Amino acid sequence: MQLYAKIRNRAQEFGLATSVPAWPHRLRDLADEVRPQLIDFCRRLIQTPSETGTEERVAAVYRAELERLEFDSITVDEFGNVTGRIPGIVDGRNVLFCGHLDQVGVEAHFPGKEGEWPYDPFEARIADGCIWGRGASDVKGSLAAQVYAAHVLKRLGQHCSGDLIVSGVAHDEPAFPAGIKYLFEHTLRHLGWDVHAAIVGPATGLDIALGHMGKVELDVWINGISRHISRQAEAINPILEARTLLDQLARLETELPCSTELGQEIMAPTIMRSTSKHSAHIPGACSVTINWRFLPGRSKDDLLRQLEAVCAEAARSNPRFRFLVKERTLDVRSYTGLVMTVPASCAAFLMTREHPYVKGAMEALHAVQQAPRVTTWPVPTHAGYVGGTLGIPTIGYSPCEYAYNHTPEDRVAIQALVDAIIGYAAIAHGVAPQ
Repeated sequence: MQLYAKIRNRAQEFGLATSVPAWPHRLRDLADEVRPQLIDFCRRLIQTPSETGTEERVAAVYRAELERLEFDSITVDEFGNVTGRIPGIVDGRNVLFCGHLDQVGVEAHFPGKEGEWPYDPFEARIADGCIWGRGASDVKGSLAAQVYAAHVLKRLGQHCSGDLIVSGVAHDEPAFPAGIKYLFEHTLRHLGWDVHAAIVGPATGLDIALGHMGKVELDVWINGISRHISRQAEAINPILEARTLLDQLARLETELPCSTELGQEIMAPTIMRSTSKHSAHIPGACSVTINWRFLPGRSKDDLLRQLEAVCAEAARSNPRFRFLVKERTLDVRSYTGLVMTVPASCAAFLMTREHPYVKGAMEALHAVQQAPRVTTWPVPTHAGYVGGTLGIPTIGYSPCEYAYNHTPEDRVAIQALVDAIIGYAAIAHGVAPQ
């Protein structure tokens, strides 16, 4: 087994506790054996509607499966995240499998992806080798495969050196990192479980995702003078004064930085609101919400300062333009009733191809005859909190395909689910970092 020897040697070079599976055939056989249970579990997750803030029933399905498979230390925290673990054989480094329990609404399609559902979105119909339904690709397929990967490792007796933690987090779709933030700041801390590496479930199509741009939503409030429309000459209409800002933003857009891995930053005004409650009243203020996707190495504070400078330039050219820039926040209520206020932002992060964890993960997958490409996500995920904010080595690996996210074609391939059991197990067992 020259490949295994090569991986072990490289693991020692990088200080990894690598135990490359000399059991790929046993792993494949057991993944095929649990295939009916995997399919059943994935279907039950999809059949349980779980729009954000209503995840109680799907959390119960997820928890019951952990209990049936005899995970240890199963916990449902105050925010509604469900967590369990497979204990390691020694006090080694812990690996986290993570995905989110919530899904977008049945009609919450990406613009340009609207259409009729081919099947009932909560039937979890099996057709054309796939399980169809809302949330299948985002990310209930990943949740199912992660749980069964941990179960398969336990059945094979191939325990990791440290704990293997699995978690389904709540309230991710509109307000990440709410659920994952609570998991790390409260639950894992209370349990005394450190996480030394993470594998998250947003769609990758069995490739390895190394990162994504960050996101921040900034509101520019433009102040005017409110009057009835019959006294317009006495008013300053902030909506009209917003033109000065929009001209400056068009210039800024052409100057945004770019990277080879993630492309050019994206910045766009997406929402305008005013304080007027009546169409005959000129508003006293209006706001322009700017959604900014930014590269690693930049923070939301950097962007806030840059936008303030752009607004100051606009004010110099137009004395009637009076502004205030604020980061947007979201008031989040979990299905458990817990209320949090979180920023409408997510950190950027990017793992390098040369990072020991990335190399080890790739080679562990090669050892089980998978050939993943290295990719990045086109949108932010909760991996931004784990890998970006916390700095924990984090990769994405998933049976789900991004092309089906938030579309009426939402589905996950059954063979990809089985392959993901093998892939998750190989990575967790093979490259638990020291």
